[in-house]
Amino acid sequence: MVTATADEPLKRGEDGLFRPQSGDPLPNNANARMMTGVLEGSNVNTVETMVGMIQTARQFEVQMRLLQTAESNDRSAGQLLSMQG
Repeated sequence: MVTATADEPLKRGEDGLFRPQSGDPLPNNANARMMTGVLEGSNVNTVETMVGMIQTARQFEVQMRLLQTAESNDRSAGQLLSMQG
């Protein structure tokens, strides 16, 4: 097992595998250990993301309603101003 450093960062290849940017193999790291029974956690909080999406959708609906109201007011003002009499 190897450990990437700031001098030799990893980059993702077209095949989905990670390799050093230089292309040279990294030296073995004697301190690196594989832990059994440990799961890698996701960096996404699904509940927080869903709540954010709902808030964004509601905000969009409110803004669309505001634009529709402004357009309706503009039409009404135009009709009032174009009345002859």
